[in-house]
Amino acid sequence: MITARDVILKPVGEFNNRTIMVGGNHVEHRLNGVKEVEFDYKSVHLDSLYRISKYKGYPEFIKKRKDHIVMQKHNDDAWFRNIKIRKLIRI
Repeated sequence: MITARDVILKPVGEFNNRTIMVGGNHVEHRLNGVKEVEFDYKSVHLDSLYRISKYKGYPEFIKKRKDHIVMQKHNDDAWFRNIKIRKLIRI
């Protein structure tokens, strides 16, 4: 829902590295080490984007913190490798 900024993709034939970090209500998406998306759950900005998105018909969508992970492509081939999902617990 949020447009990425500062997107720098690796050349064809090389894999990009995606990291998504969630801490409380704060979320950051990084591509090849560069932060491209940042938002807070429950923010006015995210809520306004949700209301005009394709997900607006799913009332509980914006409230979900745990669910299935979906990898998608849009009209192009996509390859995935070395996928790791970690839950870090800070003491």
